[in-house]
Amino acid sequence: MTDPRRILLVSYPRSASNLLVRMLGLDDQPDVPQNVSRGYHLKQMASLAFDEDLWEKPLHEWGDSKQRLRQAAADGFDALEKTRAAGDSQGKITFTKEHATLLTDPTVLNEFIFGREGAVEQRWRIDEAGCDKAPEEYTALNDTIFSDAYLRQWKMAFVIRHPAMAFPSLYRILLNAAPNREFTKGTANYLPVYMTIRWNRRLYDLATKFHRETANGAARDTEAIAMPLVLDADDVIGNPRAVQKFAALLRLDPDKTQSSWSPITQEEKEKLPARAQIMLSTLNASTGIIADKSAASIDITAEASKWAEEFGLARAQQLEKWVREAMPDYEYLKERRIQV
Repeated sequence: MTDPRRILLVSYPRSASNLLVRMLGLDDQPDVPQNVSRGYHLKQMASLAFDEDLWEKPLHEWGDSKQRLRQAAADGFDALEKTRAAGDSQGKITFTKEHATLLTDPTVLNEFIFGREGAVEQRWRIDEAGCDKAPEEYTALNDTIFSDAYLRQWKMAFVIRHPAMAFPSLYRILLNAAPNREFTKGTANYLPVYMTIRWNRRLYDLATKFHRETANGAARDTEAIAMPLVLDADDVIGNPRAVQKFAALLRLDPDKTQSSWSPITQEEKEKLPARAQIMLSTLNASTGIIADKSAASIDITAEASKWAEEFGLARAQQLEKWVREAMPDYEYLKERRIQV
């Protein structure tokens, strides 16, 4: 059964998730443990594959790197469990944020990238021994490395952003970081994993399935049958009341949410990994919410013309294709968002 005091915020890159976390004011929330990690516990697994360009070839050709990836996954799970245990031991709310891709089984990503002909690996599963959960079960919607029973312990919430705003922002960062502004083969192969919202939608549908099953079962308390929450980036940026409602539904104190703060110090910035410094540069230098263009005014065709000027025609056409293909999943989740 879902524990309402364990919150898993699921996001994707450039979805304003870090802004949302800042606005929730977790450091000032009396019911949230302090001095614990609050996200990206599984990042090392993805970073290892990405940084070493392992996705240039299918998973079964990775040799010894597979075992290192498995160990990174196990270490990430241990870190996540440490965060959960800290909250449980204090009787407080465990809050963690993870991109959906970081939770996704590498064998699922492998099949997505290379097709079924490259899918010769058995599904990867985390050893969840010692966790307080039912016997292992993995349903068809579960693309993650976790069992259904483990995921059921978390109250899932989702933050989304229009693909025409999120995707080009990430594309720009990755391209600027690429040698001579040319993607390596592994990065090029992996880009479609980033440029989709399917992982988030499927995890949302899985969470919805869990709650419907609970609603139809013996447990009847309201927390057990609550639907997963969705918040759109437009509301994060432009509607503080939506963030307050989101906080209240997560049993956080809505009065502790914030729309202004102090920028981080140079010392704090230097402690961040280089990639995090780039990803968080705008937020960390800000003193509050920065008004951004609303997705309501987005014209994908017009945006594609701008991308052609910035990235070149071929890249812009591919980016436009990804954006348009992601729109059904985005609209599906947006229809289910919190509204005030």
